Amino acid sequence: MKVLLVIPSSVGDYFSAQVPHTGIAYLSAVLKKNGIETKIVDMRLGYTNEEVLEIIDEIKPEFVGITLYSFGLDRSCETANAVKHHSDTYRVVIGGPHVAALKAESLKQMHADLGVLAEGEYVMLELCQGKNPAEILGLIWRDGENIVQNPDRPFDNNLDDIPYPDFEGFELERYLGYAERHLPIITSRGCPYQCVFCSIRLSMGLKFRARSAENVVDEIEHWYKKGWRSFEVDDDNFTLDMNRAIKICDLIIQRGLKITWKCDNGIRADRVNREVLEKMKDAGCFYVSFGVEGGNNKMLAALKKGEKIETIINAVKLAKEVGLGVGVRPGLR
Repeated sequence: MKVLLVIPSSVGDYFSAQVPHTGIAYLSAVLKKNGIETKIVDMRLGYTNEEVLEIIDEIKPEFVGITLYSFGLDRSCETANAVKHHSDTYRVVIGGPHVAALKAESLKQMHADLGVLAEGEYVMLELCQGKNPAEILGLIWRDGENIVQNPDRPFDNNLDDIPYPDFEGFELERYLGYAERHLPIITSRGCPYQCVFCSIRLSMGLKFRARSAENVVDEIEHWYKKGWRSFEVDDDNFTLDMNRAIKICDLIIQRGLKITWKCDNGIRADRVNREVLEKMKDAGCFYVSFGVEGGNNKMLAALKKGEKIETIINAVKLAKEVGLGVGVRPGLR
């Protein structure tokens, strides 16, 4: 069994090509752990649709998995359609935030065979293991002329059981972050908040699900031993459990991991205090970004942010006082 995993190119994705795609890296890791051969093609590195088709002809995968974002969707659709028009032999599976948001409608937008809702690791694994599509939770599939949406799959609560992402399946030396040996890391999934602008609840759920501090630092140490020294925490809620965040920092310090890291994806201003921020700084964090989607309390209330502007201002001041670089992130997730 062979699977080709494709990250399409899309307008505006230049900066995200600094590092490998974490979601695809997790998917590849789970498949490889179960004896399924994978190859990853990140089109943000310059691959054309024609080159993808040449790779398909070379490795002859049973499935071609394509991750989709709503932004730049036209170019992603072109890639999916090119694969299907090239040969009906290969089954095209789409997944990612766009599919999580539009569900069955996403299959109508392109010539794909199947769609994966929300977390895709074990949906894709069951497909590759030959399970009947009608029996796979979290799957959208074509039954003749009809599109069938199966019941949702429960979110995985045992994140420590998922293998580390398969970053080595990427062409690491071609990413912008390779010079500083920089990699992304995700320590938790899900968000309990109700912000109206955010789609995370569709793709990762409303429940905060966290990896243990030990598991997180074990992964950091795994890459550290391979020469990686710089990390970006891409969680939506790294500091939601402040005690866990402190423990992660303590373990980094105790193990002598001389790393630098940042929370560029944004943390909540109401889920930090001086102790947390100082501990993050001591453990190598040099930059935090706060989600600041409104400039006054009326706007924040309309967005259902659940924060006051005074809280945000205080958190920014605290972060700067402890010596962290600070930025703000608008609600574009």
